[in-house]
Amino acid sequence: MLYAVVVIAFAVLVGLWLIFGPGPRRARAFARARRLLARESWDEALAIAKSLQAAPGLKPAWQEQLRTLIGDCYQVAADASLREKRFEEALDHGRQAAIGLRLDPADQETRIVERMLAEARRLFAARETEAVVQLVQRAFAIRSPCPEGSFWLGLCQIRSGDIDAALALLRAANEQSGKQFLDAAFYLGLLLHRRGQSQEALRYLAEANRVDGSCPFVTWEMGITLVDAGGDPGLAARALRKALGPRGLSLWLQNPDRAWVEAFPEGHSYIRRLAEHHLYVCPVLGGELHVLLRQGRQALAQALLQQGSYQEAADIFTQLLQEIPPTAALVRGLGLALARMQQYDQAYKHLRIALEAEQPKDPLTAGYLALCGARARPTQPEDKPKNVQWALRLLARYPMLGDAEWSSLLAAVHAEAREINLPIGVEDQVLLCDTMAANRSCDATAIAAYRHLAASFPEAVKPTHAWLFMRAAATGLVPGVGDGREAWLFSRAFADPAGAREFFQGNGWDFSDAEYAFLERSAVHAPGQFPVVPGTEFSSQGEQFLLQRSQKAEKAGDAISAQKAAETLLKLAPQSPAAHDRLACLLYRKGETARAAELLEGWQRLSPNDHWPLVRRAILEQEQGNAARRAEAIDRALGLTRGPLRAAVAFLGARLALRQSAGDSSANGTSAQAPRAPLSEARHLLEECLRADPFHTDAQWCLAAVRSAAGERDALAAQAPSMDRPRVRDGRFHYIGAVSYLAAGEFGKTLELVRRAAYADSGLTSEAYFLTARVHLEQNNGPEAREALDRAAADGPSAALARLLLGKLCFEAGSYGEAVRWWERVEPALRTAWKVDEPLRQTAFLAALEDFSAGRYERAAERFRDAGRLGLRDRRLGQLLMLAHVHAGRSLLYGSDESR
Repeated sequence: MLYAVVVIAFAVLVGLWLIFGPGPRRARAFARARRLLARESWDEALAIAKSLQAAPGLKPAWQEQLRTLIGDCYQVAADASLREKRFEEALDHGRQAAIGLRLDPADQETRIVERMLAEARRLFAARETEAVVQLVQRAFAIRSPCPEGSFWLGLCQIRSGDIDAALALLRAANEQSGKQFLDAAFYLGLLLHRRGQSQEALRYLAEANRVDGSCPFVTWEMGITLVDAGGDPGLAARALRKALGPRGLSLWLQNPDRAWVEAFPEGHSYIRRLAEHHLYVCPVLGGELHVLLRQGRQALAQALLQQGSYQEAADIFTQLLQEIPPTAALVRGLGLALARMQQYDQAYKHLRIALEAEQPKDPLTAGYLALCGARARPTQPEDKPKNVQWALRLLARYPMLGDAEWSSLLAAVHAEAREINLPIGVEDQVLLCDTMAANRSCDATAIAAYRHLAASFPEAVKPTHAWLFMRAAATGLVPGVGDGREAWLFSRAFADPAGAREFFQGNGWDFSDAEYAFLERSAVHAPGQFPVVPGTEFSSQGEQFLLQRSQKAEKAGDAISAQKAAETLLKLAPQSPAAHDRLACLLYRKGETARAAELLEGWQRLSPNDHWPLVRRAILEQEQGNAARRAEAIDRALGLTRGPLRAAVAFLGARLALRQSAGDSSANGTSAQAPRAPLSEARHLLEECLRADPFHTDAQWCLAAVRSAAGERDALAAQAPSMDRPRVRDGRFHYIGAVSYLAAGEFGKTLELVRRAAYADSGLTSEAYFLTARVHLEQNNGPEAREALDRAAADGPSAALARLLLGKLCFEAGSYGEAVRWWERVEPALRTAWKVDEPLRQTAFLAALEDFSAGRYERAAERFRDAGRLGLRDRRLGQLLMLAHVHAGRSLLYGSDESR
């Protein structure tokens, strides 16, 4: 019984605790708050959670649960505010929820801004522009910068017509997105193109194309912009073909709304985000794809027209005219395509309609219309002049200086007029020439215009016209030297040479070519003097100019141009010694010696006291082999000179005589001895040179060499003291000096000068050894002589003589085999000239006998054969050769010759 009472009492106490205890009461309140939160009564749940949180002595576990509950309440409150589009209130609740749930507040801000932008997209699609602006401004208050918000604000400004504000906002959106979204760059290109800023538009369109190169809207706009900007027509045509092709805009022609979704890149387009949920109508392009396709086809036709695909362009224009009412642009495009295909009759009617409809009038339309009128087939032949005259009047109404295409049209109509001999007024001709001059035209068409104006109205020719004609002549576009009209144009051009030079330099052209063309034509039309138009000082300047031009052309390897410049100078200045000298020089180098001689004679007649034509004549006569005339010219030149100049002329004459001597020796087939007459002449001239200039180094050693070659040993020995000049750096001088001292028998000085020669010129080393050997031979010093000769025999002019002397020394020493070896190394022609052939044969025979006697039978047999090969005719030779072979064979069989 007691046990039951206790149990009942405990149960009552537990029940009372569960009813009135703080823990159970807190748990029941927490559960009630969760139930309220599930029914989205977040404010009641929040009140309960905060009251529970305020109780003292809460354990950490309860504190964590209550904090999470409060965060959940605020999160539900934020969601409710977002549904009701109270975005600022949602932001406050979201921030509180982030604290309770330990979330990143930025994620809450992003979530709310995204909902605001989604609402902005809905409002934009509903054309509630003001609401979009207000909502985006509220989004900016939460997060700034906001690229998509800036983009939609920009499109709102487009709807409002404030393009400047729209451009600023779109640029901000493009930069803020890191240029990773296509839309801002695309719309910047659209707007800038429509404002006429095509180059900047293309820059933004290229950025959009980098984001997605497959978007047909971008390639469509890029192609149209390129056409309007006059860009690369090929690039424009490729872009437009891509935009208009089967995978381009025509893909969505039946369902145009999907184009704004599927044509834009997923994840990189704000427009796609809108179009995926709402109907999008572009504030710039509208929503009619067939209109865009027609615009693209028209732009493609324009690109093809610029590209030169005239037939394809004409076909597209024709198709468009069949689909839509004609416009000035379409009719004009078709007319231009037909005109460029030379279908002038068909093009005329289209261009006439286009010109009447255009406001303002396009000068190119008028230009092509005029061309068609001038070239179309007239109804009556007598109508042709009237048509051309009408074309000229039409062109005069629309002048457009500086445009190359309009200039070509004007020139073509003028060509038609000139072809039928139609008189052209001065105003029309000046207009044509001014148009050509504005384009710096100097082609065949421009040349014809300048010539015709000069022939018809010379007083109307402007300096610029003449300068450009002169430029054409300078570049070879004007064949020949022309007629009087061309000469007059050149005179007009050079009436102001300073202005002409400045004009040429300003255009980066070489004025010297124009000067030369002027002088070349002056030489034909007014020979005998330099033109007086440029001024009195031009004569001397022109002479120097032509001389320098000739020299420059020769250095560049252009002998023909060099000769032409010299001939032009001679025609303009027939009294100029320099002209005769220059042209004679060029003709001499070309091999036209007869004409060169005539020029030198003319020069001599002009300047009878000038020695130079005689000197030049001497060289020329030498080349022609006229020794007597060459000597006569040198003698006459010597009579006109004194001092060092006379010495130079005499030395030149001596060199020419020595050259003749060397040539005669070569013709004789041997250099053993030079002919006497040229050597005598050379000696006389060298002595004359030294009388005029006693210290002429080259003349001194040449004279010594001549005396040595002539065998004048006493004269050579007498000259030796004057050859002792240590400061001279010419090795040849010292070598010939050593030869002189050798003739004088002064061997010490000979060796001293030999060393100087080898030191001054390493090329004389072998000759120095030869001369050293001669000294040792004179002193009967055989071993030293042989050693020096051995080095001299290796190479050099005296190598053959060194080998001859080495053979002689070996023969005298009884070394017949060595003598044969050295003599065989002498050239056969020299052996014959020096009469060494027979001694060589006999010495070879002696060497063979010497080897046979010594028991060297194989070598003896070889030497017997060599003697026969060298031409030895001795009856014993065959028997001795056979006997040598027999003994050689026995030696091989038995090891020794027992029967010897």
